[in-house]
Amino acid sequence: MFRGIDSAKLLGALFGSDKPAAEEKPTKEPTKEKEPEAQPSASTASKGDAEPTREEKRAKVNSFLESVGLGTSKFDNPEWIIDVYRLRVDDDATQGGEDFHGMYEAQINGYGAKESRMVICEDFAVFLKLALRQKVIPEGYDYAKTVRIAKDHLCYAFEKADVAEKWGGMSAMVLRTLAERTYGSIVSSFYDDGDCDPVIRAAGEKYLEEAGKALRALRRGNGGGKGGKGGKGAKGGKGGQTKFFDDIGGPECWAELLTKLRST
Repeated sequence: MFRGIDSAKLLGALFGSDKPAAEEKPTKEPTKEKEPEAQPSASTASKGDAEPTREEKRAKVNSFLESVGLGTSKFDNPEWIIDVYRLRVDDDATQGGEDFHGMYEAQINGYGAKESRMVICEDFAVFLKLALRQKVIPEGYDYAKTVRIAKDHLCYAFEKADVAEKWGGMSAMVLRTLAERTYGSIVSSFYDDGDCDPVIRAAGEKYLEEAGKALRALRRGNGGGKGGKGGKGAKGGKGGQTKFFDDIGGPECWAELLTKLRST
């Protein structure tokens, strides 16, 4: 996702306003040429007439999700956040932008098993780091449990129809909203400067670089200390680079994922 593949342009804005113009009032001086009617400024426009901002739209959606019981409770199941990621990977690849990352990047480039595992683990690590940064995942979340079961899921496609079957009819909207919070962009628009949050984008690029270094250190055996606390690794390495994983489960579970992930 952060490797420079162009995305499709956005086709419109959510919740567009189609309200008719207000009826003109009679003037006191009909013979005088009427001055052009000034548009109301942001400070004087009424709340009902103003176009909602992106933040207001997002807050409205988030409030609705909580009201129908599709909020943070789903995180009790470790597969929930994995499916947020998997649906976004599928959406990015199939909904016009051809933004291939994760398992799709491995497949389209014909990577072997070793390289496929590296690419998929990098992409998933970036996603979890961003989700943590954006406060998408609740505090106290068990990242290690999620990473350990991810080996059975990350190499399999997960489409909207799969979401409805597994989580219920409205869940695709919830998963996509959580992914939008995480990446700071809607589907297939991460590289559209007009829609993607540039700060989140920069963080994602930084995480991708750090994830690659940390995973290569794990592959060499320089990391994977118990409990994800850094320090000396399982094979005597210093584990400095693998501290990248400390807040998303620890090096040990990521070393396991890197070796046991079912390749494409």
